Amino acid sequence: MEYVRAKIDPKLKAEAIETLESMGLTVSDAIRMLMIQIVEQKAMPFCVKSTQYRHAARTRAAIEELECGKGKKFDSISDLMADLQDGKDD
Repeated sequence: MEYVRAKIDPKLKAEAIETLESMGLTVSDAIRMLMIQIVEQKAMPFCVKSTQYRHAARTRAAIEELECGKGKKFDSISDLMADLQDGKDD
């Protein structure tokens, strides 16, 4: 086994430990579970907001939606074009 070290705000650490203990978990359990999910999903198992994008607010919101799996999907270009022409945002 390897050890992982991280600098964590003491208040955040205490609150996290309290929450994890209420679930019957340790910090080590939580980190291990996180790493397993990262490996299995090849991504973070939750949406992470990125500050690397320097786009307009609307573009950043669209990118975040896509990264979180909330983007629209279409079966064909015709369906996409119809949606664009309708101007619907559902």
